[in-house]
Amino acid sequence: MRQSLIAFPNLLDRMLDLMSIKQTSRDRADLIEAVCENVWKYCRYYKVSIETSGDMPRPSSESQQIRWYVPDEVGSRIAHSDQPNGRMVPFFYIPRGVCYSVFWSNCDLLEGDELTLDYVEHIKDPILRPLYLLPWQPGDFSDEPVQHSFVLSEEFFQSHRVQETLPVDSSTSESSVGESKLPLAVFTDIELVSKHLTDPRFKLVTAEKDASILWIYGHFKSFKELTEDRRHQMVNQFPGEQVVTVKDLLAAIASLWASSTNMNDDCTQEDCIDNRLTCNWYPITFNLVHELPAFVSYFQQKQDRINTAEAPSPSVCAKAACPRKQIRGSRAASADFPPTCERNLWILKPWNLGRGLGINISENLNQIIRLSDTNPLIASRYITDPVLFYREDINANVKFDVRYVVFLRSVHPLKLYVYNVFWLRFANKAFCLSNFDDYNIHFTVMNYRENDTLKQIHCDEFIQLFNEQYPNTTWRDVQANIYNTIVDLFVAASSNPAPRGFVPCDQSRALYAIDLLLEWRTRKVGPIGAGSQCHFMHPVICEVNYSPDCKRACQYHPDFFNHVFSCLFLNEESEKCNVTQLA
Repeated sequence: MRQSLIAFPNLLDRMLDLMSIKQTSRDRADLIEAVCENVWKYCRYYKVSIETSGDMPRPSSESQQIRWYVPDEVGSRIAHSDQPNGRMVPFFYIPRGVCYSVFWSNCDLLEGDELTLDYVEHIKDPILRPLYLLPWQPGDFSDEPVQHSFVLSEEFFQSHRVQETLPVDSSTSESSVGESKLPLAVFTDIELVSKHLTDPRFKLVTAEKDASILWIYGHFKSFKELTEDRRHQMVNQFPGEQVVTVKDLLAAIASLWASSTNMNDDCTQEDCIDNRLTCNWYPITFNLVHELPAFVSYFQQKQDRINTAEAPSPSVCAKAACPRKQIRGSRAASADFPPTCERNLWILKPWNLGRGLGINISENLNQIIRLSDTNPLIASRYITDPVLFYREDINANVKFDVRYVVFLRSVHPLKLYVYNVFWLRFANKAFCLSNFDDYNIHFTVMNYRENDTLKQIHCDEFIQLFNEQYPNTTWRDVQANIYNTIVDLFVAASSNPAPRGFVPCDQSRALYAIDLLLEWRTRKVGPIGAGSQCHFMHPVICEVNYSPDCKRACQYHPDFFNHVFSCLFLNEESEKCNVTQLA
């Protein structure tokens, strides 16, 4: 919307009049910001299905797009009422590609009657209605409890559980797969696997019944039948793995882990609350379907603290060898940093979409409320102080994230490996805490965007550049912390029985891609005052992907799937598979 307001001055003038925003002496940028902030009181939405293409199957929900629109001056003047006298719905006229708003009354109207609508007519719960009406009817909900409750319960996990049968107990040893007669027959419906699995110890077959290994994209549900079948087939999935691959379940796992590990009493009241809400490798997250009251309360409490807080002092590091010293780039050029005010910023993600789809960043509670009405979403604390990477080609410090591919061979005992090649994804513009609708500033997934630049740097080159840019630390140390975080994740995800954790299965193997950010955090190094804290880099998990897009992996490392299958199904030594054993 911002770009449209910039490009069409008349549209801005019309929106200002529609919203009754006085222009006074404010400059145009401020007026555009005011419209973007207030538009959530006026806009409505509809969903359209679009054609998708690609070499990988995609869930049907990824083929839907949400289109926001603002009714004209007449439609925008129709007020809310809990006892409305009419309804208004979008009507999409396909021949012209135009969407109209159709209004009709639901009772007899007299001359002079005011037209009204129920803005949240689909919300019947008396507890939730005031929350969904916040954009039009402000209220204070900061006294509501913020602690997680339902999302930690077995009922919540059970409601997400795919109806899969669980494996029966088996005495089959893990090594028996590698002792099977070679070559092992592989059935796969994934083109990249069939094209790049060239190791002669494996052969492709066209029927599932003839295979020793099933490497499939769709969700496998018949684990009981699998373990009872004498063919002793292997499959590339674990029962219960959705606890890490589905975003709201991963957030719940992090909260469960926090309740068993965060026992630090030496913290402020706010920090203690945060420590109970999540663990240190996952941002504070609320499920907006089940925890909207808790989220609104947390948001309003935090906003109150921000509004009453004193201006922060510059962050001065006491250590001469502060890891934040950066050779190039202005933002982190020394150990003395300008004060950064706390922000109430949240990133909203659909529960079960990938490829950066449907994600928004906002500190506008009205916007968050409206977006939460479109799809099942989680709201996670946005990382406002990420470790940046200097891109010489654009002379800017940009946001980046790291993707590690891990192989899970066993849950109990945990046998976990990480591929020695990792992948980087970079934003295309200098990072800043503004313009949150500018994809090239705040997002790094460019693979599927035709008009955006995809910056590629091999991990070996990245390590060298990173060590040059941050001379007071090494990627080896950073990666060691990342490895510990990955292990912690899988320990947390396998610490509880189904449905709140992985289910052990001798005939299961799996590959996952883990996306992480690095965040600047501080630790105490002396008495309170100037120089009492030192910065360090801390890994934060963004998401875990099942059956990730491995196109780049195969393009630059043609033996990738040979390594995957050798590690998982032949139990080959780590050195031969280009992996490092983590657990």
